[in-house]
Amino acid sequence: MTFIVALTKPTIDIFDAESVDDFEFHSAYDTLKYEAQGTKTVVTDRSDYYDSDPGYPPFIPPTYYYYTVETIEHGLEYIPYFAGYFNVSSTTACQCPWAYGGGGYFGYQSVYADDTYLYFVTHFNSSLSPTGTVDSDFSYRIFKNDIGL
Repeated sequence: MTFIVALTKPTIDIFDAESVDDFEFHSAYDTLKYEAQGTKTVVTDRSDYYDSDPGYPPFIPPTYYYYTVETIEHGLEYIPYFAGYFNVSSTTACQCPWAYGGGGYFGYQSVYADDTYLYFVTHFNSSLSPTGTVDSDFSYRIFKNDIGL
């Protein structure tokens, strides 16, 4: 005998449910299982640029190009299903990869995984003086599901 565990949405009687969309949970369907979640700040040292354009004095300042990668260890020993977000501000997050640009400026943030780490990437250019640091804030969720990648 097979048993099913099911929980319908608050406005739907269990005997009237006709679709998987009528359920909050149904044991006949796989669900994502959280392993970990958190935040990661990638700190870019502005003196560590990989290339620069000289600009055209006196009107256009020089441009500096930056690429920084930081990691967290997930410890699952397989490539997990995950979601990564770039926190644009304290009230806005965009799912990675995320890119933006215009008027001689570009930025690109991404998150990727292997069987050991989650990698957080920030890549951008700037015409500001190459001193100090820039923080790029990410959020992530790692799921325990091994999806066989």
